[in-house]
Amino acid sequence: PPPSKVQWMPLFGASLRYLAVMHPFRFVTEAGTRDALKHQPFWGGYFDALGAMHGWSDGDGYYENYLGHPIQGAVSAYIWIHNDPRYRDVEFGKDPRYWKSRLRAAAFAWAFSEQFEIGLISEASIGQIQRYCCAYGFVDHVITPNGGMVWVVGEDAVDKYVVRRIEDRTHNLGVRIAARLALN
Repeated sequence: PPPSKVQWMPLFGASLRYLAVMHPFRFVTEAGTRDALKHQPFWGGYFDALGAMHGWSDGDGYYENYLGHPIQGAVSAYIWIHNDPRYRDVEFGKDPRYWKSRLRAAAFAWAFSEQFEIGLISEASIGQIQRYCCAYGFVDHVITPNGGMVWVVGEDAVDKYVVRRIEDRTHNLGVRIAARLALN
């Protein structure tokens, strides 16, 4: 029988691999992050970054905050779902097991988001860009996990009510693949 408990080691491994993609991307795309590493002590800058949180906005653009971060939340939620065998195969609908699985995934997405923002392997520790005025608000702490759940549940609904209908009506492999790629 398949395992019924969360697969913690694969979960942490996948999470670390995801962080290993996101942080180098930050170095490539954020000159401020690269510059900060040259001039700031690690711990002092880290605590300055943690203490600088204020307001809602963090200085990022609309698309980064309201599209990119929710996608990050959805990816981290799917990492959880993939490593939670008890609820991995539940289907969108009224089944309480589905909603319990998504609440569990939302909790992990929140924890992952907090790690990305303020954890030991985070924006606050690597580059510490939040220590400057107007660069660190609550938007990412709220939008990333909650927007991610909107993506996950929306994708589950589209999968059930649109993609499966397309797959049921055609045996053309190209159409089926295109539907999955375009709608997932």
